[in-house]
Amino acid sequence: MAIPSLHHVSVVVDDLEAAQAFLVELGMELEGAAPIEGEWVDRVTPLPGYARLARNWSARWSSTRTSTGSVTSAAPRESSSRWPSNSADGGCGFSPPARATRELHRRGVTNATYAAVVDVVRVELTDEPTVDITTTGRHTGLPRRTEIWMLDVDGRFFITGTPGRRDWLANLRADPSLVVHLKRHAHLDLAARATPVTDAATRRTVLEHLSATWYQTQQPLDVLLETAPMVEVVFGGTAP
Repeated sequence: MAIPSLHHVSVVVDDLEAAQAFLVELGMELEGAAPIEGEWVDRVTPLPGYARLARNWSARWSSTRTSTGSVTSAAPRESSSRWPSNSADGGCGFSPPARATRELHRRGVTNATYAAVVDVVRVELTDEPTVDITTTGRHTGLPRRTEIWMLDVDGRFFITGTPGRRDWLANLRADPSLVVHLKRHAHLDLAARATPVTDAATRRTVLEHLSATWYQTQQPLDVLLETAPMVEVVFGGTAP
């Protein structure tokens, strides 16, 4: 089947080579291919926040053409994340931390499913880090909903703050289950589990990350490293 007429179309695909082969089968010719990255990617791909992903992954693109138009395809290439990949197939760094993988698999959450959830959360946090979380009150057992910032640090998610007492942290120490409410774009309620972060290297990676810039203006880095509250959030599906 040939394409008689086509204006420019831009798509994001999982398998760039398969997309190229499909378009060639339709009668198009491969025009070129190259790596892409940077903020401008948002202007040439149809997914909001793809540039943020491209900064961490990098990506590849190709263009196929007919006599009347072209199709640009883009696909993630490889991870440039500081986090090691924990997925069995050595994926793009979007699998959960190793300590959480066994529990997620027990609950039926595969690496592929987790990666899809991570994509949604990362797009939600692209323009600002505000979410709501619901924890369980450590004294009352009642749900406690709090507006808070959640940081995307190369595909892993952290809640932190300036030094001081935090009710949300005390609640999570008593019961690490929580619900993260993506209320601005995705409008999803995601079940999750929080783990206090005490490892010095992880704390430094988070607090030196671009997403933590505001905290760096509030306290000296050494004070934050020593005393800032911090948990890592691992998602486990859609909340009931």
